[in-house]
Formats: sequence, structure tokens, C-alpha cells
Amino acid sequence: MYWLGRLVAIVTLTLSFLAESVSSEGSRFIRFASDSEWGYSVIPDPTGLGPTEMVERFELRPGDCTSAAPYNDCSLGAERAEQAQTRRPSEPVSGSEWYRWSIFFPEDFVNTYPAKTRHGQFIDHGSQDSTWALEIGSTGVLWLGAQFVEESPYFSLIDEKELRGKWHEVIVHVIWSSDEGRIEVWTNGQKKASYQGPTCIRCRVFFSYGVHRIDSSIFQKKFPGSTLPVQVVFYTKPESAWVDPHWITPKPDSEPKTESENFQEAVELGSSSASSAVDSNVIFDEVETELTQIQISEAAPDDTEVSKASSPIEVSQSKSQETQTQKVDEDDLPEGSEARGDSQ
Repeated sequence: MYWLGRLVAIVTLTLSFLAESVSSEGSRFIRFASDSEWGYSVIPDPTGLGPTEMVERFELRPGDCTSAAPYNDCSLGAERAEQAQTRRPSEPVSGSEWYRWSIFFPEDFVNTYPAKTRHGQFIDHGSQDSTWALEIGSTGVLWLGAQFVEESPYFSLIDEKELRGKWHEVIVHVIWSSDEGRIEVWTNGQKKASYQGPTCIRCRVFFSYGVHRIDSSIFQKKFPGSTLPVQVVFYTKPESAWVDPHWITPKPDSEPKTESENFQEAVELGSSSASSAVDSNVIFDEVETELTQIQISEAAPDDTEVSKASSPIEVSQSKSQETQTQKVDEDDLPEGSEARGDSQ
């Protein structure tokens, strides 16, 4: 019994150690494919607006590339200042994963299109290619796109006019699968992406983030002699989890709408606006009619009411009021005009 108890304890400890190793492997990050001294640092939040006191600063300068295999960025026209997960899977990753981080683009951040910048990507360790990437392209929008299929789905995450000068929280939930996967993305509490289908091919994925500039050679061809600008971006350290960490509070109608749904809503809104315009005209006509009737009623009181005056005093008061009213009307007339009585 003694040895059985020791065996159970050893097995339990081993399993706990393995679980902790897998968990820490997902949350541990190191410098990735770059080693410049300015590329990465941890500093007090310079904005004073971030969710944490200390933040990670990434700075990318022209020529920050590596020629070390397997990421020969220099020959590919790519530059990067990134951190990446320590895990490098030798077998496919499967099941659910969650990631959360915040990102800040300074006001002077420059969009360098046609040299695009990636700010978070899932890389396939087998092919060294990006599987999914958060990228800024020609429109200046930060969007999510699949990189492993020809007809890539794209999802707008942060509009260009909202991108700079504020912190943005990004939450990613992904189910890794070569056939029945899922990926969802929330930015600042709003669901901006929802996709079902293959999420990877080999699925030996790991996460990297920072500034990864691609197609620098295309930029140089389009703008000969031009120099790409220095780009600085701030992050909070990413968090990761294998099970739902409850970062998202479910909300009804939180699914992103499709283009057809947006079109139908616009059609219905247009119909509703037209209907409202008709209804408002009808109501206006009814109110105008009622006001006219009230004015007529006040201007021409019923003769029977006047005839009910039962004493000379009341009749005298009535005539006096008419005389005063007529005098006021005459006083209000412009020079050269005369008061005209009722044609009746």
C-alpha cells in the first residue's frame, strides 16, 4: 500500500508538471527573429491610459531583418520587431485557445502601404508562414485575415479613424482544426469576427506579436529612393488560456452581421423612414385642421351664446369689447390702410 500511495503521488505530480509546462509554454514569450537593442523593451506606460502600469514597447526601423534560417526576412523584403510564444509544436495543436492583449498606436504612427504591417499573427511552425494575421493594409484599417487559403475571409477590427491615440483590447478565441474549426475576435468588447471552417492546415501554430512589416521591397519599387519610417507600437503582455477564461460576457445579437443582413436592414430602414414621413404629414394635416377649427371657433362665437346675455350690462360690456378690439385692429394697420368690416 505504501508503494502504491507513492506511485499515485508521483503520477499526480508528473501530470501536474506537464500541465503546468503546457500552460507556461503558451504564456511565455521571447524575442522572435530579431535582436536589435531598440526593438523591444518594457517601460512604464507613457500614455497614462493603459490597463497596466508597465507596457511593452516595440520599435521597428528600416533594415531590421534577419538572414538566419528558417526566417530569412531580408531576402523576403520583411522586417520585424516581435515577441513569440516559446512553444514550437512538433505535432498539430488542436482544440480551443484564448488570447487577450491590448494595443496602442501613437498619433504619429504611419501606414506604410504597400508595405503592410502585422500586429499579431499565428504562424505555422512547419511552413514558417502566417496562418492568421491582424494586418494594416491600404485602407488603414486593422483587419483579421486568413493566410492559408486563396479566397481569404477578412474581418474589419478597428477603423482607421479610431486606430490611433487610444488603447484597444483584443480578444481572440480559436479552435484549431484542419476541417471544423472556429475563430472569433472581439475588440473593445464588440464582436468583430466570427468564422467557422478550417483554421489551419498543418496546425503546428504559435502566436507572435509586435510589428512585422512585409512587402518592403514592393514599397521601394513604388517609391524609389524613399525610406520607410520608424514605427512604434505599445502592447500589454498577452494572456492565454486553454479553457474559457470568461473574458467575454455573452450579449444577445452580438454576432457580426453579414453584407446581405446589412443590406436588408438598410432597405427596411428606408421603408420605415418613408412611412414615418407619410405618417408625420398626416398627423401635421390633422393638427393643422384642428387648430384652424379652434381659430374659427374663437373668432366667430356662436350667436346663440351672445343672445343669452340677459341684462343690459352684459350687452353693454360686449359692445365695449368689440369697440376696443376694432380700435386695436385699426392701430395695427400700416399707414394708408383702412379697416374693413365683415362683408356679411
